[in-house]
Amino acid sequence: SGIHFLRRKDAPRILALICTYKLGDAFATGMLRPFLKERGFALEDQAMLLGTYGSVAGMVGAVLGGALLVPLGRKRALVIFGGLQVVTMVSYLVAALGLGGRAWIYAACTIEHLVSGMATAALFAMMMDFCRRDHAATDYTVQASAVVVATGTAQALSGFFAQPFGYVAHFAASAVLAAAAVPAVALLYRASDRHGPDRAVSTP
Repeated sequence: SGIHFLRRKDAPRILALICTYKLGDAFATGMLRPFLKERGFALEDQAMLLGTYGSVAGMVGAVLGGALLVPLGRKRALVIFGGLQVVTMVSYLVAALGLGGRAWIYAACTIEHLVSGMATAALFAMMMDFCRRDHAATDYTVQASAVVVATGTAQALSGFFAQPFGYVAHFAASAVLAAAAVPAVALLYRASDRHGPDRAVSTP
């Protein structure tokens, strides 16, 4: 059962990474549509940007992220993609500051979806790595549920933060949350030097 996963010695480190890795991205995108509306994007523009450009970029990112996992290795890929998520949050911050205009927002949204797809591919691969052979379905379900709870909570709280503090503070906070993923990767893979550069320590 899921209780057995939580009793693993490495469960706190696994969950720490899972719960933080997409946190900044979820916090930012939770207010993306209201932000676009405030910046003068009509519903048709939003549909084109998020539904077409964003969706295609996300799928390309997932394929690209999966393809890069082997040459980069899990730890390096998680760090690089996590760092790129910080960059995309900063690009939203630049847009919130009124710089770059509509062209910048189009580029920022498209690249954010691309990077999000890459990061998601790396995260899901890591989750599969930490599934025990005899309990793979349960272990993956517990981890996937943690992702849903963490990102759902971040999106739900995003409006409560953006409304009183504004979009500049909101996207700045998103960048800080996204940056927390990098030390979480280091914490999970802290013993990897003893087992090879791309192997995490998993305790049955």
